Amino acid sequence: MLKAIDRIGVFDRSTGLSPFLLLDGHGSRFELSFLEYINDANHKWWVCLGLPYGTSIWQVGDSTEQNGCYKMALIDEKMKLVTQKNDAGLPYSILKTDIIPLVRKAWAVSFARKETNIKAINARGWGPRGLNKNCLTHPEVLATKPKAHGNNPISADVCAGASILGPDNLNLTEGLAGTLTDRLVAYKNENDRRMGVNREEITAKKRETATAAINKNKRLTAGLLVCSGSFHLGPEVLRKIKEREIEQQGQLAERERKTREAYDKHFAEVQAIKALQQLPEQWSSSQLKVMVKWYKQDSDAAIPSKKQELLTRYLETCSREGRVA
Repeated sequence: MLKAIDRIGVFDRSTGLSPFLLLDGHGSRFELSFLEYINDANHKWWVCLGLPYGTSIWQVGDSTEQNGCYKMALIDEKMKLVTQKNDAGLPYSILKTDIIPLVRKAWAVSFARKETNIKAINARGWGPRGLNKNCLTHPEVLATKPKAHGNNPISADVCAGASILGPDNLNLTEGLAGTLTDRLVAYKNENDRRMGVNREEITAKKRETATAAINKNKRLTAGLLVCSGSFHLGPEVLRKIKEREIEQQGQLAERERKTREAYDKHFAEVQAIKALQQLPEQWSSSQLKVMVKWYKQDSDAAIPSKKQELLTRYLETCSREGRVA
């Protein structure tokens, strides 16, 4: 799609400015061919990821006005179509040739409606005249808002009648009191975590963990990139993907080398046994095991351990073609 946009010259690059593109965190955004294209100086694109796991909040296409209406309209059109076919005595099914007309009709009452599109764009904070940050008022987003320090819901009047005994004089570890204390502490810690207390510390720890994983050439995902503090699919991401691909190619080459070495060794052992020109009954258990393994297929049972069973297996399978490199 980006190649087609650049080919027909949608954006004037003579200004020295590059177009900006905001995407969700689909795995295809980290494919090497895509990253190489958007970071090529001849057709540079500034591409950033929207917040992962929250696309339904900020992505306009996921709105009820667009995707929601589209799904409902598509169901209605499908029902109309199969009903018409049934009334006409045709098979009660939807064919490949029915897809485009169905999509066209559903599209007209969803994604193609200008008025509802403007509403969806505004609700997600993109305009219509400028960024309005409306998506920050979404209930799911507000639930993660850090709690203001010093806002104690318990009033001073209630605390005024508290016990004057110090902690050293209270039973906080044994019996029912100890159990309740442990549960209260656990609840407080979990509630603090949810409400944003020590959020900066938690965020810093997540960023440190994500950065370490990226530096170890772990599989790069949208969640990992964002946790490390970056949303930009720039040259650094391209470099990391290239490094990982080179590492994977090296690992693949090493596995292939080991497989080839194992095959060559096995082949030499088989040839040495055949060169003895002995009857199978004269072979040792280890020699029989080498020969049985040479003719073994994935569907066969495990290689037996007793000599007589090895001999029986060899006689049953020796007419097969040998192991393939």
